[in-house]
Amino acid sequence: MNEKMRKDVTDMLAIFTAMPATLLKGLCMETEHRINFTQKKTLLFIYQHEGMPMNYYSKMANLESGSFTYAAKGLEEKGLIKRVESFDDHRKTGLVLTAKGRKTAAQLYKMMEAHVYRRLDALTEEERRRFYSAIRVLYDTKMKVETSV
Repeated sequence: MNEKMRKDVTDMLAIFTAMPATLLKGLCMETEHRINFTQKKTLLFIYQHEGMPMNYYSKMANLESGSFTYAAKGLEEKGLIKRVESFDDHRKTGLVLTAKGRKTAAQLYKMMEAHVYRRLDALTEEERRRFYSAIRVLYDTKMKVETSV
């Protein structure tokens, strides 16, 4: 990677970290359960990747393990998730959704998906295709880098 590319990557990282906030601006995800934004985000990660160890979700949610444990405990107390032996490592604790948690997470996912698509309506069809390609590359890169560590 040449010097200009290295600088561009470093400069753009700040923008990438702000992208979720840009897409989710104005999103209202009210549920029948009194859960905060971090708990909603956690519930969505579990919905998408159920049964993984707690440290996997804390990394995905970009939370320190103590903050994540607090969020998970609140979800568990509300009967939305439960701890189980991890599917991939029996020494670790995994998280799964309860029936109530799955229903709530599915509702949150639909609300978020509809909101993001409304936000992306500002783009042309070609811009949406380019956005999808770019975000797919970022996702694939994140997963590859994270699993190589």
